[in-house]
Amino acid sequence: MDPNDPSEAILDVRHYGSSFCCTGRGTAAVDATTALACFSDDFSSIDGDWVSVDGDWSWSGGTVDNNVGNQREGNILYRDADYSDGYLEASVSVSRNQAGLLFRITDMPSAANYFNNAGQMYYCGIMKKWVRCGRMNNAWYELFVYSTAIAHGQFYDLGINMEGSDFTVFLDGAEIGSFSDSSYRSGGIGFRTWQGHGTYDAISFKAPGCAGFPTSTRTGDDDDSDDNSLAVILGVVAAVVIVVGIVVFAIMKRRKSAKSPPEPAPAHPVHEPPPTPLAPIKAEALEMMTETAEVTEEAPNLPPGHLTGAEAAALMAEGEPPPQQSAGWGRRFASWRAVEEPSPPPEEEFEPEC
Repeated sequence: MDPNDPSEAILDVRHYGSSFCCTGRGTAAVDATTALACFSDDFSSIDGDWVSVDGDWSWSGGTVDNNVGNQREGNILYRDADYSDGYLEASVSVSRNQAGLLFRITDMPSAANYFNNAGQMYYCGIMKKWVRCGRMNNAWYELFVYSTAIAHGQFYDLGINMEGSDFTVFLDGAEIGSFSDSSYRSGGIGFRTWQGHGTYDAISFKAPGCAGFPTSTRTGDDDDSDDNSLAVILGVVAAVVIVVGIVVFAIMKRRKSAKSPPEPAPAHPVHEPPPTPLAPIKAEALEMMTETAEVTEEAPNLPPGHLTGAEAAALMAEGEPPPQQSAGWGRRFASWRAVEEPSPPPEEEFEPEC
């Protein structure tokens, strides 16, 4: 090993407590021109700048894992640094519960003082049905959740782009969401598992300007291109709206013409008959009146002892009252009174009584 070559380092990974972890030699790619802002490790060999706080971590075949995590145990392997804005990505596989990445580690307790969620840092991890991100400050504060199926034993490229207080999360190169938090501005990076077994195939951190910095993440130079893209999108949307409006108008017009009834044919003039003259009607009426007057009046059918009106008038003219109706006792009495009584005989005709 060349001690003057900064790309080579001596591994001295051990617990901060009394328990010894492991030692060895390894290499890591470092760009000295950007003050270690560009970093990557493929785990082909052991790098001494990784520090184990909890768990038994091992390197094997180009991967690093925590063996088997115990119940209610959070295993941590981290790298002390002062990374701020940039893109962090690692290839992660989980076999049980969850595994993920630590970033902007501001405070990490020693192994003797460590407990789950202790220290100050951010974490994003994968589990069976979720991608979860949050802030650790001696407790857990969830900031982001994304629902997706995660297969155990399969590697996923988990990435986080950091710009100030804005964080964008990627899974296999696709953006799945974002969150914001301004608690921590810079810090180290690392791995964390919770009650499970996690395996990491490679890790990299690239600040803006580093070779291989993802172009899909947004920087200040992309403002003009984004504005142009937005203008193109708005133009396409406007054109689609206009075309749809024209089509809808044509359809409505066709339906309206199909529903409207046909115009009626012009009506032929109706010739009304001339009014009937009144003279024939008057003549017919007079003829009917004459026939009525010529009808011989039939004698009324009166009961015996009754008089017609003409006979009663003739008796009244002669000075005699007409006889009254004699139906019943009342009428007979009235008829009797109407008859003039005969005058009494002379007195000399009566013989005196003895």
